[in-house]
Amino acid sequence: MRNKRYTLAVRQLVAGDTTSDVLAEFLELLDGLDLDVKAVYLDRGFYNSTCLGLLSAHNYAYVMPIVK
Repeated sequence: MRNKRYTLAVRQLVAGDTTSDVLAEFLELLDGLDLDVKAVYLDRGFYNSTCLGLLSAHNYAYVMPIVK
């Protein structure tokens, strides 16, 4: 199924969670799937240096609005 977007995971943040913890969990999940992921789409809550570093370390392209 080429050129389609799919939601692969959704998770509610609970007390004590950080966006970087959740992103690390999702990226590990993606790494374990046999899929050709071209980009990860995130909301602006993930715009921080830790999350950007995780995306870079896992070598995923991403689309994310930046916070003004």
